[in-house]
Amino acid sequence: MTSRQRSSGQGGIPNVGMVSGGEITHINLEHVWVEAWIDYHPSRGAKHSVGDSWVPMDASFKQYEYTEGMALEEQVPFDAEGLAQTIEQQSTINEEEGWVQGVPQQAMEEALTDYCTQLQTFLGDQAPDTTVGEVLDTHNIKAVIHEQLAAGLPYQLMTRKLVASELPHNLRWRFRCQLYTNQFGRQSLRGPLFP
Repeated sequence: MTSRQRSSGQGGIPNVGMVSGGEITHINLEHVWVEAWIDYHPSRGAKHSVGDSWVPMDASFKQYEYTEGMALEEQVPFDAEGLAQTIEQQSTINEEEGWVQGVPQQAMEEALTDYCTQLQTFLGDQAPDTTVGEVLDTHNIKAVIHEQLAAGLPYQLMTRKLVASELPHNLRWRFRCQLYTNQFGRQSLRGPLFP
């Protein structure tokens, strides 16, 4: 499972990893896009006067430019093994019953504080003007501006499950608000959240 597939699943997007040669090469997922009635011929949407074609558009499909951060784990290694030994020596561990007691909180905090100090010293000496994004890593949306519209979606469409000219009533967000005019009478207001 890739990190993107896992984050999609956590976000509530149903997806299935497609395996080829023992590796996940594609992701099959459910997705929503729109189609607009566009004056597509002959300018491919560059000039609109009267619509003649339904053209699919997916503004959520983006490409990113990734910049690798600094390899801090190599430049300033954290002694995780030493901290684990300290915790093991100073804690009471019962492996049979599966519990740990008396974990040295102060030793853990001191180890992390020392490591933060080492990182700050390293960055102050080696790269004092770097940003957080340059230290960790960054990803920016790649700006692509097209004068003309593509004829299809930027990915392979497997099947269509639902086609609707407008959002169905049961999928619209709604709210109910009651306004009280006095102690005995009231007015009720009901309607869609986004009319």
